[in-house]
Amino acid sequence: MFTPTRRDLIRMAAAAVAARSLPAWAEDLGLEAVGGQAALGARRILESLPLASEGSGIPIWILSSSRCGYCVKMNRERPGPVAGIATHYIAYPLADAETGAVARVWRARTIATYRRFMAGGLRHVPAVAMPTLTGRSRHHASPDAGLNDTQLFEKYWAEIRMVKSLWADGNGQIRSVTPESYLFVTPPEGAALIRLPGDGVPVLQAMLKEFPGWFRPAD
Repeated sequence: MFTPTRRDLIRMAAAAVAARSLPAWAEDLGLEAVGGQAALGARRILESLPLASEGSGIPIWILSSSRCGYCVKMNRERPGPVAGIATHYIAYPLADAETGAVARVWRARTIATYRRFMAGGLRHVPAVAMPTLTGRSRHHASPDAGLNDTQLFEKYWAEIRMVKSLWADGNGQIRSVTPESYLFVTPPEGAALIRLPGDGVPVLQAMLKEFPGWFRPAD
């Protein structure tokens, strides 16, 4: 299976703009989205991440930090699955002090470890070095079991940043926002990946009622 590099994603996004294939409906709905091959490539990356998942149905990916008060509230008020939705939480560090705990959550890939992280139960875990790389990590193809926490963090940090880079500002700066949600939709105009600053579950529920034909369950 083809997994895009950061250069591939940038090239595909540029091609989408040139072909006017970015979803015009997204602007009408007040949403941020990329279309075409950039959306498909970013979805493949999201699916490859170390997820803490619960529920089944239409997928949503949510970046969440234990140092984010809104994220903590979101997880406290939604302590279990949402009917018809496969919620894929991705631990994400807002502070360097979280990096070691995030690596632990990524390695475990369980909702129980993620919930413990969000409740502050992993704050004792020492931080690991924050990567300075751009693009894909040299550990990208290495099995997780053969990586230490620093290497594991670098591997997936790079992948997450590649997706986030699709919404970088004019200076190439990537916003660190949590929670941050991603939805994949297939309207008549073609596939698109939507970015939502905040908890995207209520938005997904509303869109499922308004545009049910735009979504399909996870494979």
